[in-house]
Amino acid sequence: MGNGMHVTRARPGRSDRLALRAAAVSGLLLVLATPGTAGQRQPEKILLHKKGVLVTSEWAIDGREFELLGRVSARCRSISLTESDRDLAIRCSGSLISPALALGADAVVGLHVLPTPFTESDLSSKFASGVSGIAVRTLEPGQPASKRRARFVVAVLPLDVPDTLVASAKAREQLGRLMQDVAMASAEERGYYAERAESADTDDSPLAAMPDSAWPRALGPWTGAVLSTRFVMANGSSSLMRGKQEVTVEARLLSADSARVIWSRMAEGHFASWKANTQISPLGVVYAVPDPHGTRAARVEISLGRAVRNAISRAPPAE
Repeated sequence: MGNGMHVTRARPGRSDRLALRAAAVSGLLLVLATPGTAGQRQPEKILLHKKGVLVTSEWAIDGREFELLGRVSARCRSISLTESDRDLAIRCSGSLISPALALGADAVVGLHVLPTPFTESDLSSKFASGVSGIAVRTLEPGQPASKRRARFVVAVLPLDVPDTLVASAKAREQLGRLMQDVAMASAEERGYYAERAESADTDDSPLAAMPDSAWPRALGPWTGAVLSTRFVMANGSSSLMRGKQEVTVEARLLSADSARVIWSRMAEGHFASWKANTQISPLGVVYAVPDPHGTRAARVEISLGRAVRNAISRAPPAE
C-alpha cells in the first residue's frame, strides 16, 4: 500500500492440548484438524456442532459465504490453574449456542478467549474471563451477503510507548503489547469483538487516508472499525511514604465506512505504588521501606493500564 502501513490480523487460539473430557461432558461433537508433518506446527482448529449451530475458531465455513449478525459472548471462569486457553474455549463454547440461535445464526466463527491482562489485585476489578465469537448466517451458493463488515468488529492497534516513559526498546514493545491486551479486553466489555492488529505505524491517520478497497486487504473483510490508543502525557511524584505515577491516554475509534474518527476520549490513570512500612533503626532513626512491587516500571504499567481502560470504558456500545 502507498502509505507504507501493513496490518495483519492474528488468528485466535493456541496450540494447546485438547480437553476431550470437557468436550464429552458438554455433549459436543468435536473434530480436530490434523496438523501437518512438515514445517511449523499450526494451532489446532476448534470445530464443534450443537443444536444445528457450528462453532469454530476459523474464519471460513467450507468456502461458503455468510453474513454477520452480531457478537456473542459468555463469561466463563477457569476451573484450574493448569487449564489452557484452548481448553477453556472448548469447555465454554457451548454457552454461545443459545445467543447465536436467538440471532437466527447457524454458525459462530472466530471463537476466542477474552483477554485477561490484569488480575483483581492489579486493577481493583478483574476483567471478565470467557469466550466470544461472531454469529453468522451462511448463505446459499451465489447468494451475496447484504453487509460484509460490521462496526462491532474492531481491529485493536498496539500502544506506541515513547522512550521518555520507558527507556528500553524491548520493554516499550512489551508494554505496548500489554496495553493492546488491555484495550482488547476493555473493548470486549463494551460489546465489541476485538481482533489483535499488527502495524508498523500505530497511528490511525494512515488508516483514515486508506481507500475503501484497501480496508479488506489490510484489516480483513469483516472489520468495521479500528480502535487505537495514544499516549498523551505522564506525571510522576514521590515522597517518603508514597510514590505514584499518573498518565493520560486518548482512545480513538475510526470507522471503516466513513474513514474518520467517530469517537475519542482522553482519560487518566493513577496508581499509588506503595504504602511504605515504617521501621526504626538501631540508632532510633525512622525510615520507610517501600513495597518491592512499587517499582517505577510497575507504576507505569498499572497507571497506563488504568488510563487505557478508563478511556475505552466510555466508548459507545457496539452496534
